[in-house]
Amino acid sequence: MEKITKEQLKSPDAFVSTMTRLSEALFRQKKALTAGFVILIVGGLGWTGYSIYRTQKEEQGQAALYKAQKALLDAESAFQPQAPRDPKAIANIRTRSGDLDKDFGSAISELIKVIDQFPRTQASVFASLEVGRLYAQYQKYDLLVDLMKKTSSWAGHPLTKALSSDLLAIGFEGKGDCRQAIGEWHKIENLKGASALAGQAMIKQALCYEKLNQISTAEAIYKRAEDAKNSDPVTARIAKRYLRLLSKGKSS
Repeated sequence: MEKITKEQLKSPDAFVSTMTRLSEALFRQKKALTAGFVILIVGGLGWTGYSIYRTQKEEQGQAALYKAQKALLDAESAFQPQAPRDPKAIANIRTRSGDLDKDFGSAISELIKVIDQFPRTQASVFASLEVGRLYAQYQKYDLLVDLMKKTSSWAGHPLTKALSSDLLAIGFEGKGDCRQAIGEWHKIENLKGASALAGQAMIKQALCYEKLNQISTAEAIYKRAEDAKNSDPVTARIAKRYLRLLSKGKSS
């Protein structure tokens, strides 16, 4: 099995991108199952009107999100070849400049519009996760913390709640505040419906405790993550490896 480094484990790139789309798919499925029953189940003209309004706002937000995500995917595709074996495609690959505005400014503007125009909708949550992922990649930790503080409470699904907490924790850690980061990762560990992410959250907590030189606490958390009841097999193996590294550090 390919080894996973601490940097890869902390990277929001593949993890958040994949889970964002999974969460979006789950949300849309849930919406399809429940939207038709809102008026029938909930009594009262006032509440019915509000439900219709919220549904319309969500649908409008989803349409705007689709447009914004297409702009983001178009921007990201410029940095990777469509056909890796095609020399012409490889020749046209752009290299990221390291300047977020230059690389993704237009796409981020579209996503921010979704957040501002459709606040408290799940579309705004997904837009926040996409923007937050880019902020984390480009180490814009102040912007990341401000964004996720604003939008994380809007998340309506355990997975989006967990992803929001993960990005907020990455922002806190990037700013040098491991204690607040640990608090956010601890929320994921205890979040019902997000157990698939609990193991990674435990590993990240332990790594932060190592930074704080609280080795015994880190060791205890690694042991929890190593237990198959608390984690997935891959994360359990990662925890076991970190425990070995801690043991070597103690003996050296």
